Amino acid sequence: MKIVNLMPRDLVFYTDDGSIRYPRSIRNGPETTEKRKKIDEIAGIPVNEIYSAEVSNLPDPQEEIVYVVSPIVAAACSKRDDLYIPDRVVVDKDDLIGCRALSKAFPKALKPHL
Repeated sequence: MKIVNLMPRDLVFYTDDGSIRYPRSIRNGPETTEKRKKIDEIAGIPVNEIYSAEVSNLPDPQEEIVYVVSPIVAAACSKRDDLYIPDRVVVDKDDLIGCRALSKAFPKALKPHL
C-alpha cells in the first residue's frame, strides 16, 4: 500500500524505530469551499452550520493508494474509503511537526453532517 501526502506540509511519522518523512505530494492540494448558514448566536458570536462542502484538486481513488488529507477534506468526502487523517499528532512549541498514527477519516460512528 502506498501513502500519498496531500496535506499542505511534509508529514513526519514518528515510530518506535525512528521517523519516516512523507513530502507533500502535489503543489496545489485539495481545497474545500464550504456553504454555511447562521443558526444561532452565543454572546454576540455567530454560530454557523456548514451544510455542504465542495472539494477541488482531490485525485480520484486508485488501487493500493491511500491519501492523507486534512480533516475538513475528509469530512467533505466521507463516502471515500481511501482518505486518512493524521492522528496522535506531535507538537513542538505549538507547531504540528508530525504524528504517530493515521486515523480512518470519520468512521461510520462519527460521520459528520456534511
